[in-house]
Amino acid sequence: MNILSLLPKIAWTSLLLGGAMSLMTDTGWMNTPVTPDLSQLEDFGPVKRNYEIEVDPAILGDFPPERFTFQSIAGPDGQEGRMYIAYYKRGRRWSGRPHDVNVCYRSMGFKELDAKVLKSTEGAELWSRVFQSETRTVRVVHWLQRPGILPGAESPLTSLKMMATPEGVRQDISSAYFEFDLEGAPSEEQLAESAQVVINQLEDLWK
Repeated sequence: MNILSLLPKIAWTSLLLGGAMSLMTDTGWMNTPVTPDLSQLEDFGPVKRNYEIEVDPAILGDFPPERFTFQSIAGPDGQEGRMYIAYYKRGRRWSGRPHDVNVCYRSMGFKELDAKVLKSTEGAELWSRVFQSETRTVRVVHWLQRPGILPGAESPLTSLKMMATPEGVRQDISSAYFEFDLEGAPSEEQLAESAQVVINQLEDLWK
């Protein structure tokens, strides 16, 4: 049999298999999302929990997260800050799931003064940004996190390797940030250390 005559069949088979896999992933038939219980989060290294801040879900937009927590936190010297973590069963960046942190701050009247990439103690890549409004200047350390993948480590090769893990092609994702007034804020090293503790806790919660 001429190998060229098989090419259309191979192409159609590949297309059907890819579509079936996409459908099973999207509907949760493969690697079902695991919603983390964010109330089980503990203190985060140099940063400590204070209390939960009540939030009206209506202000979270047309595509709100399935689970979220907004907390008052304290730095190592008692500095008061805020932490927000949002969990989405399926990330769709084109629809605003999860929201871009820098875009959200700009929409609240802040302008970005500085942005850099931080490395946590275990190699996670985080964003550290400084935003300024008419009344406040804040430092925000934020990241996106998927099950089984260290933030910042996503790549086509990473995705291929994940296919062989229990997390496989899970589509759930979390967005998290710390915010402190810039004056007197914890150091970037302390915030990166605390972020890694949160990353590890989230990884345990959604297994």
